[in-house]
Parts: sequence; structure tokens; C-alpha cells
Amino acid sequence: MRGGETGFRVARRNTGQWWWINPRDQAQVVCGVHGLDASVGMLPADAQVGQWGVNLLLPPVVDGFCGKGLPYLRDMQLSRCGAPAIHEEGVYLPDVFDPVWAETIEQVFNGVVATPMLAGWVGDSELRWGPAFSANADSPATRPGLLQVCLSLDPAYRAYHSAWEFVLARHGGELEHVAQAWGVELSGRGAVRQLTRDEHVFISSAYGEDLTAFTIEFSQRYFNLVRDASRRVNAGCLLFSPLMNASTPTAVVSAAAAASDVILTTVPGLVASEVPQIRVDYNWARSLPAAAALDGESVLEATLRTGRQELTTILVRPEIIGYAWAPFRRGDLAIDDPFGVGLVDENGRENPVHTHPIAAINSAAALIRSAAS
Repeated sequence: MRGGETGFRVARRNTGQWWWINPRDQAQVVCGVHGLDASVGMLPADAQVGQWGVNLLLPPVVDGFCGKGLPYLRDMQLSRCGAPAIHEEGVYLPDVFDPVWAETIEQVFNGVVATPMLAGWVGDSELRWGPAFSANADSPATRPGLLQVCLSLDPAYRAYHSAWEFVLARHGGELEHVAQAWGVELSGRGAVRQLTRDEHVFISSAYGEDLTAFTIEFSQRYFNLVRDASRRVNAGCLLFSPLMNASTPTAVVSAAAAASDVILTTVPGLVASEVPQIRVDYNWARSLPAAAALDGESVLEATLRTGRQELTTILVRPEIIGYAWAPFRRGDLAIDDPFGVGLVDENGRENPVHTHPIAAINSAAALIRSAAS
């Protein structure tokens, strides 16, 4: 069991299958949606998605819907707290080495009113960790990794100093040794910044080892600080990871799995089944290849059939406690392919191509998962 004695929890059966547990101690499957942003027609949007069997609102969610009817996750946006964020191409992270950031995040948690419908915290709904090191010489990274980015920051960042202390400690305290190991010319610390500006990406195996080790330290510091701050404020509130996807470095995934109660991921199987997960940002129009129609079947029917099959397959995986659809609102049903439109379009019109099938699946999700166990 993860979570407090009351409120929302997750629990694993002795069969190894994880379940979402509501405050009434009912085992459920998460049928969520991202991006609830406005009222639709005569019904408030939360009431409308509730009719489709949605039981959890995931970020982004307009504040007006938080704590009103449906359970929701609160995006704490901790990367915006205190010290300036590290914001470079491919990297968007808080400066976890700055003590101001560590002090500020607990204040942010303290400033949130924990309503009965608050199902959990998300430290940051999306972070960018930079590319992982590629050992394949034929397909090296084309953007700087996290370590190179931090070494290139303005010295006002604590991450700049921490990165240099980290690298020099691994190479005998000498810049010359770093240059030799990485196979680059470094006349001084500023040379790394200039190389990065010139779009020179470090690709040596020695740099790759340093990048991986630094990513481990950075990610563990982030997740541990967020976990500890959230536990001090509300020990029973579930902590959800930022988005984990196929490009997330392995070190980050491991750190998230160790410190979070639930992983938000776009890739089932990315994390071991010992960790409960929600398949997020789901939309079968994006996730499926073009469906091959059976005899007498239209393209629309084939897409819906394969979409339903994929979603039900996801819902029986032991580590998956549910899914969250995205987007809630997008496109125009009058002119766009309905598979590219949200659950509602920009004019608030319901898109039955999506809503009818997912309402049917949501109504039977617990039965589908129970049968699998």
C-alpha cells in the first residue's frame, strides 16, 4: 500500500497487480484526462467528462475545477520556484544545487490547501533532462547533455559550480586531465561554454561516463528533495513523477521510480512492474500505426477496433493502474479529421469518435482488469 490511511492510495495485490484505491476503499482503474480547461455547452467540463467515466484530472487543470467534483493531481511547478531554472536547448530543470530552491519548494507545498479531492502531487508536470549518452558512434547525440549544459551555465548558477567540482573530482582536479579524457581542447572553463555555443557536442565515451554519473546525482537530488519536502507537509499524499518517456535517461527513470509513489509514463514497461504507473498523454490516433481494415470494415472502424484493443491491453498490465487521455480540447470537427480532434473541439462540440469508445471502456475498466488477474 502507498499513501496515507485516508485519501487516495495505490495497492498491490498478492498477484502483483497494482490498483488505484479511492477514499471509500474501492479498488478502481484510473480513467483520466489531461487539460480540462473550460466549461462546455450547458454542462461544466468536469461534469461532462464524468459522464464518460473519467475519475481523475491530470495536469494541466484549470484551478476552477480543482477540488470541485472530480479527484485531481496538483502540478506544483517546482522548477519555477526560488532560484532561476536551467533552461537551455533540450534541458529544463530547477537548479537543485541551489539551497534557495530546496528551501522554497517546501514553502510551495505548505501553501497548497489539501482538499479531499487532491489525489496527489506532481513536482513538475514536464521536465527536460537532455539527451542520454549514445555509445553508438553512428548515431551520436546531436544536442549537449545535462553535464555539458551545466558546465556552460553562467557562474551565477550553483549548478555551474557543482558540475565543475564534480568533473574535476573525477579527473584528479586538473582541467588538462578532463580535456585529455574527453578528447577536446580546454584552455579554461570558458572554453566549454564557447564550444557549446558553437554547437560542439561532447561524444567521447569518457564524457559519457561522466554524464551518466552526473545525471544520477542530479536526478537523485531532485527526486529526493521533492519527496522529503512533500512528506514533511503531507505524508499521506501520493507523489507522482514528472513525465517519463522513451527519451528520458535511464538514470532519471531509476531515480524517479525510487522516490515516487506512482510513475507517469508514455511507455508501458519503461519502469519495472514493482512500481505503479499511469499511461499518460494517451491518444490512440497518435500511438497506433495506420490500421489495416478487415473485410467490409472502414478505415474509421479499423482504427477504433485497434485503438480499443491497444487500450484494453494496456489496462491489464500489472504495473498500470490506469491511463489519461489527451487532449481534452483541440481542433474543429467541421473541418478536421475526427481522430485528430480532442474529446471536444475548440467550439465545445463533443467528438463521439473518441468519447463513445472510451466511455464504454471506462465503464468496464475494473472488470477488464479483474479478469486479467
